[in-house]
Amino acid sequence: NQILEDSDSKFVITSSEIDYEGENRIGVDELLAESDDSNPQINLTPDNLCFLIYTSGSTGKPKGVMITHKGISNYIANVEENVPIYELNHKCNKFISISTVSFIVFLREIFGTILNGLPVVFANDEQSIDPLELVDLFKKTDAEGFGSTPTRLLEYLQLEEIQEVVGKCNVIIVGGEGFPPVLFDRLSKYTKADIYNSYGPTEVTIASHYKLMDSPKVTAGWPMLNVVDKVMDIDGNQLPAYVSGEIYVGGAGIARGYLNNPEQTEKVFMQLNDIPYYNTGDLGKKDDNGELYVLGRNDTQIKLRGLRIELSEIEGAIANYENVTLTKVVVKKINSIEHLCAYFTATTEIDMAGLKQHLIDSLPEYMVPSYFTQLNEFPKTPNGKTDFKNLPDPEIDVDEFIKPRNDIEQELFNIVSEILGIDEFGVNTDLFSIGLTYLSVIKLTSAIYNNLNAQLNVTEILSYKTIEKIASEIKITDEGTSDVQELYPLTSNQLGVYFDCIKDPNNLAYNLPKKMEFSEGINAEKLKSSIITAINNHPYLKTRIVMENGEVYQQRRDNLKVDDLIEIVDSANENDFVKPFKLDEGPLFRFKIVGNSVLLADFHHIIVDGTSLNILFDEIAKIYDGKEYELEELDGFEYCLNEIKTEQSSLYKEAELFFFNKIKEFDEATLIT
Repeated sequence: NQILEDSDSKFVITSSEIDYEGENRIGVDELLAESDDSNPQINLTPDNLCFLIYTSGSTGKPKGVMITHKGISNYIANVEENVPIYELNHKCNKFISISTVSFIVFLREIFGTILNGLPVVFANDEQSIDPLELVDLFKKTDAEGFGSTPTRLLEYLQLEEIQEVVGKCNVIIVGGEGFPPVLFDRLSKYTKADIYNSYGPTEVTIASHYKLMDSPKVTAGWPMLNVVDKVMDIDGNQLPAYVSGEIYVGGAGIARGYLNNPEQTEKVFMQLNDIPYYNTGDLGKKDDNGELYVLGRNDTQIKLRGLRIELSEIEGAIANYENVTLTKVVVKKINSIEHLCAYFTATTEIDMAGLKQHLIDSLPEYMVPSYFTQLNEFPKTPNGKTDFKNLPDPEIDVDEFIKPRNDIEQELFNIVSEILGIDEFGVNTDLFSIGLTYLSVIKLTSAIYNNLNAQLNVTEILSYKTIEKIASEIKITDEGTSDVQELYPLTSNQLGVYFDCIKDPNNLAYNLPKKMEFSEGINAEKLKSSIITAINNHPYLKTRIVMENGEVYQQRRDNLKVDDLIEIVDSANENDFVKPFKLDEGPLFRFKIVGNSVLLADFHHIIVDGTSLNILFDEIAKIYDGKEYELEELDGFEYCLNEIKTEQSSLYKEAELFFFNKIKEFDEATLIT
């Protein structure tokens, strides 16, 4: 809502899956219909606003960075002086985009490619987060270039499949966070591609500097096309080589400022010698040759797992919680994993669960700290100032951890413990808060399949997050519950058919009759035997519908003999063949072989549909001809049990609640008082 209100967007392009019903809504399907192919007559200047992208803000609100047409056009210029873009477009046949549309790098991946004639392949959600799915996409498209954050690339490079993929790439652009020296060592083992370290905040339009990496020595490198830079002291004086100061970037890519935020714009955007500049907030230095070295942030803005986070924004949200007085959020390593850790003082004992929920409601999920510590007071320096550098390590409250309560939870706990190399967590712990990554999710899904014979995909693990929720889904797919029983529930569709039938037992609407005529004579006894074999292969066809203790069930009758139910006659009145079935008596099918040229069949729709009948008759034909055929892997009984289990899953409950709330809103809106 903040972004919608701040941007004052005339239109919001969305889809049916997104819950937004504003008057300025435009469905993406309308645009894709391309009903209007006329070109709009618009006068544009290079300084016109082209793109508005929101970044984390120190005021507690996202900042809208106003990117110009000049900035984007300059960045994507396919000329030799613009080295990364030029090489990308001259050394690659296709480029794969794995960034989200809200990430500034996405502009490079779409504009730097398509507008220069280079085909781009967009990875879907699963391919973006599952490295094995991404590998398949590379193999299908033969793409030779891609971009990534260092963290993701380091994780993915542990897989042999990714090692093979990068070996076939010609250009790899790395950016979004600091380039760790170890990344070059590992990446260069598997590829001869041009590896670019891309540096620059959103405000300079995608990137301002590049470095073609040829050693583990990491620098931000050189200015890109029409970019200038300065390293200056706190008073705005330019500093000589090797002296550290604040990095200022200027030139064609500098944004117009922050939308509706003149105060912050004035602080960091300026004109120097009639050239627009931006104060990046980064500390850096330059060598004698002018190569730029980035030394870190000069404010509270950090990058964690590739995400840009304004620590002061989190601190502000905590400070807004009742009775909190002083706050500080820092990044600390716990069990070798970097975490956001919140420290605060308050006038009374704070309810940690309530505080965390407050932050969940106020901030993106990735900005909610993993650990919270309430202090009596912050440590002090010898001169009496608050000493934020000597904050204690957060205490891990073992009492908050719920121990495994059944065999499945215990097995999952053992698997996760082995993958992460730690055991200080519970079945209620968010696994991603203790170090589970996209890569280790792949290991987890594989181990779950091997150890528990259960199939879960990456997106499901990302959704469930905790062992207890994962275990609840595995119970649903546990094969131990599929033992043969006499009575089975009806599916939702079957119940609908059942209640419709009992209202009018003589209605033939749910009969599925079939007539087959044979141009060449058939062996009636052989055909009957083939039908019997096929029915015995699918004992679900023998079911009948019964009432037990007021509930409707399907009764399993695998041992029912069907020989007498398949008639062989010399002649028959076809009009009399189709008649109502008695659901409680069964069977719910009938066959009649007329002479040696006609087969009549009739089924009740409560046990079959058109597709399953086609499969059945295809199998009968193969049996008759002595050909091989495949037995079914899932019958109707298992299917109805799976439906019941699905309805008991947490994902189903969430979906049910979602639609219930939709109906509730409609009911409340139409309530007559």
